[in-house]
Amino acid sequence: MREIEIIKTLTEKLKNKGDVSQEEADLIYMLWKIHEAQGVAYTNSRDIFGHGSCGFPIMKTEHPREAMNFSFIDSFICPMRSAFKEWYKVVAEIVASGRTGNFVTTIPVYVAPWKNNFEKETCHLIEYVSRSLSGDDRLDEVTGKLARDIRQTDKLLTLDVLVFNDSNLKKLSFSRYGLVPRLERKTNDVLFLQKMTEKLKKEDITLEESDLIYIIMKFTQAMYVPNIRYSDFKVGSREEGKVQIERLQQALMSWFKAVHEAVKSGRKGNFLYTLPVSGFTGLGKSVPYIKKTLSLLPKQFLTAKFPAKPVLPDMAGIFFDDERNVLLSQRCEVVRKIAGIGKYIVEDCEGVFLFIERANKGDIRRDFYVYRDGKKIIDPMFVKFEYLNRNKIVPACCLRDEDKYFAAYDKRHEKTVRSVFEIPNGKLEFMLPEFSDDKDFSSILEESLYMLDMVFQKTAISEDDSWTDVIR
Repeated sequence: MREIEIIKTLTEKLKNKGDVSQEEADLIYMLWKIHEAQGVAYTNSRDIFGHGSCGFPIMKTEHPREAMNFSFIDSFICPMRSAFKEWYKVVAEIVASGRTGNFVTTIPVYVAPWKNNFEKETCHLIEYVSRSLSGDDRLDEVTGKLARDIRQTDKLLTLDVLVFNDSNLKKLSFSRYGLVPRLERKTNDVLFLQKMTEKLKKEDITLEESDLIYIIMKFTQAMYVPNIRYSDFKVGSREEGKVQIERLQQALMSWFKAVHEAVKSGRKGNFLYTLPVSGFTGLGKSVPYIKKTLSLLPKQFLTAKFPAKPVLPDMAGIFFDDERNVLLSQRCEVVRKIAGIGKYIVEDCEGVFLFIERANKGDIRRDFYVYRDGKKIIDPMFVKFEYLNRNKIVPACCLRDEDKYFAAYDKRHEKTVRSVFEIPNGKLEFMLPEFSDDKDFSSILEESLYMLDMVFQKTAISEDDSWTDVIR
């Protein structure tokens, strides 16, 4: 996972060189806020699939009525916890030695309350380091002339500093330590987005730049997640915070407007990876441009289940369950490209094929039947999947968008698969045999497969009998 590698790489740099650049420190801090938001999505979600809190995907779903379950706890959440623990451990050691540097700005002034339950050691490290800071590094509030001077800088990250009017005395409150000595900065989140927007008008961005834009977008959304809102900690900052967030949202809107123009003109490139395919909370006026752009592109998917682990790109925002071989990414084009663009895709709205897989493995007990005039018959979708399976035609992978499932077959089976699935379920229901007391499921299934084969052969011969040999 790209985010974990970023933290590990910068931790090694901090160990070896004693500091990181200010941009790298900003990146660590943004990843920390995103990590907090993902943790809230993991612990507070009421949605068994799709979104957790404020547009962040949930990290785990275990539900008997859900066809595609997954868990990214062992593959992502736990490694992220370990990576951050190691980062703040090294920070603590350097601070204890009396040294300072840009790394101090990765220390948050506030830690989301829930994290004390899940990351006690890291939270204790952060608290220890904050108490060990000295001089200006330790300042989390300033007033007077210093407050006025700091207020004039435009190079801090969004919500780094908030203004309070306390008895007519202007006071600034910081969201992380070490900012006062490091106000001379080259860039921030808003300026970076503006720079990338101008670049896109002339050329494509790099994969690394697309990662950074995606991270800034999730950093924006993290500001809306309950329990980690900066304004929740100190009353009086909400209006000020709203102005800063709107400035960042405006920069995002300009970026996604430029992306829309590029796609409309027929361009393709790394900039497409910055588009989210779901979870638009907190993106403000960017959302209409995002949706209009997605409407110009091929259908996008949120998750995919593979028979074996595929080759995963080195990009942020990609989650993979190694045990179930399930992929999730909210980034445009990612699931499509990993799954393979050239596959033939059919709708499997309820995820019948995945339920069949789970039942065959013994994970669940499920009756694959529906009712016709009060009588039970086998679900036509089950019959179709079994019919193809017996002829050694199985999905290469299964996909899902926000609402329903799809089965993706190898392109060479397209004619056969299309012919089977184009048989209306309503027509098949009328023909399938009913359950009776003297017949078990297997015998009813054989009769159902026979009826489907009759319809298939009749349809195939009427269209083109040159390819029906595949199924005979």
